Amino acid sequence: MERALIIDDDQLIHYAISKTLKADCEEVKMVSETTDVVHEISSCSYQLCFFNIALHGLDSINLLKKIRELSPDTKIIGMTGSREDTTVEEKAEEHLFHLLVKPFEITELKAVATHALGRDAERPFPEKRRAPRVPSNATITYSITTLEFGRPTTLSLKGELTDISDFGAGLKTYYPLEPGQILVLALNSKQAHYRTGIVRRSAAINGNCMHRVGIEFIES
Repeated sequence: MERALIIDDDQLIHYAISKTLKADCEEVKMVSETTDVVHEISSCSYQLCFFNIALHGLDSINLLKKIRELSPDTKIIGMTGSREDTTVEEKAEEHLFHLLVKPFEITELKAVATHALGRDAERPFPEKRRAPRVPSNATITYSITTLEFGRPTTLSLKGELTDISDFGAGLKTYYPLEPGQILVLALNSKQAHYRTGIVRRSAAINGNCMHRVGIEFIES
């Protein structure tokens, strides 16, 4: 039976991962301090490691390198929430088997872990990201359609584009967008045309006033 190490301080994450992997792992242990991480990786064989990138900030890269050095066979699965620091995230992905974005579905967690353990090798598994994102700080206009008193109403809103690729974009906005919402972005001439997208994730930042949103482009 395999073992999994969780580098996080969220007991709910520990509970969710432990419950999901109870049939695959004889032990699922959680630590948060760097010294505890190094001790565990050095003294015990872990097949899986779930790593909260935000927990250690910039030091996450050095800690990931240390884990790879001490236990090169451990599959490291990163976890991130707001995705505010894309530079740290991109550097971290070099050392990761996969990156999960909170809040993630239990089915996604199970699929990633099963694939990492080599128990589902024949099933196609999604790539981490189909194309690199280009950083941006452009202010753009986007629109969504909501129901107001039972009638569809189109809202025109503004947001800050944080990054973009052919397949998706990151957006900061004060409007509380929710996963599953459809929106149309009016991109500038350098990024060409209007793009229709679906909100895949949304997290409150800056005291819950602003939201960091991940958008996947769809055919309009």
